[in-house]
Amino acid sequence: MQKSVVQEKKQGNRLPASPAVIRRTLSLAAGEAAIAVFGGVCIHLLAPEAQAVVWQDGLSLIPLAGMILIVLLAAGLLQDFGRAFVYCVKGHQDITGKQMDRAVHSVKVSMATALITGVAVALVQAIHILVYTDMAEVEFLGLNFSVPCIGLLYGVFVTLLLLPVYARLKADGSAKE
Repeated sequence: MQKSVVQEKKQGNRLPASPAVIRRTLSLAAGEAAIAVFGGVCIHLLAPEAQAVVWQDGLSLIPLAGMILIVLLAAGLLQDFGRAFVYCVKGHQDITGKQMDRAVHSVKVSMATALITGVAVALVQAIHILVYTDMAEVEFLGLNFSVPCIGLLYGVFVTLLLLPVYARLKADGSAKE
């Protein structure tokens, strides 16, 4: 006897992904990959002598991710932020208009928070450099100021990664109205 879809879901068995889900997932992944590749090419063209290690500053990612999480939790939008990604991948048609609006709003808030936190991290790091750098060694000042720029770059990069999600939600939300 063949089990129904409802029985399969109740038993916890995973159903194979539909072609529409696979197509939407690949479309979103391709958009994200295109942004990453284009960003890498631009960085290489602007600074061909720079190495990949120069662009890494893990400590700048901690306040960025932490602040996005805190803002989403404080606003009660964390679940909607997750729903935005599920919708973009699976394309649930049973999402209500209010849920769609909250998902769009959560992604927009995350994008703004990433940019603002990137600027704040860059400013704090720049002030720290100015206070604790020996001004007799001015030739190292430019090298020291590259670190705050990485925090700002991370904020812009997170915003660019969220942009395709926001665009898809916004387009689908206006189509539902």
